Amino acid sequence: MPSISLGGELFHYGSLGDGVPFVFQHGMGADVSQPLSFGGSLPGWRMIAMDCRGHGRTEASLEPARISFAQFAEDLAMLLGSLGIERAVVGGISMGAGVALAFALAYSNRVAGLILVRPAWLDRPHPSNLRWFPLAARLLGEYPAEEAARRFEQSPEFLELKALSKPAADSLLGQFRRPQARERAAILAQMPASVPVERLEQCGELRIPTLVVVNGRDPVHPDTLGEQLAAAIRGAAVARITSKTESEILHQAELERTLKDFLQPFHQKLTLAPTERAEFP
Repeated sequence: MPSISLGGELFHYGSLGDGVPFVFQHGMGADVSQPLSFGGSLPGWRMIAMDCRGHGRTEASLEPARISFAQFAEDLAMLLGSLGIERAVVGGISMGAGVALAFALAYSNRVAGLILVRPAWLDRPHPSNLRWFPLAARLLGEYPAEEAARRFEQSPEFLELKALSKPAADSLLGQFRRPQARERAAILAQMPASVPVERLEQCGELRIPTLVVVNGRDPVHPDTLGEQLAAAIRGAAVARITSKTESEILHQAELERTLKDFLQPFHQKLTLAPTERAEFP
């Protein structure tokens, strides 16, 4: 998968398939492999994902001013501009949903459809559902990654999360094992302080077909938060799928089917250019 220079910084991205562009962004601590895992099941779509700053193989500044949803959305805009993509369906998982929302608010004319999967951010910094991440960042700042993980596993906060959802606890523990975990700990500390939208009421200005995917029994991605976001976006649909706490296999299968169902109608309107580039009418 290629890398591209954007504003003098190196960003890694992936692209699967041919057809209508569908930009799908990963969650915090993940990389392009997470959203691109759906690419093979979406014929007629060109799925694109980018490693955000502090993730995957992207090599870009992690200055505090650069760690925000606004910056991540701007990075994504530069990528699509460099790829010659003027309009696309845009979505994301967890943090990626926040990036997609920030992008849609800043560049609504470039978004044909919006898919927000298990959103974890609204308009308030440091929400309680993200309270575990700053602790992980602090431990990574004080100890080598292995020792930081051991201390995190023994903390009351981790035990609380594990009791609520083992998949959520395992996912957070994975933050300690990813490449450059200590160097990128600032992401875990600062992204919970950022917001994709300054005021939730701003979402009412969007005139974009929108799907919000929620699940229960997920303390990091509470379904009430997703429902609140959907209520703020005019005409947004809500899809409820099985949580990973109940069954990771069912969760993945239902998410794949939900994506297909939402994307399918767009094929009735699309016009494909003779090259890889595709635009919506």
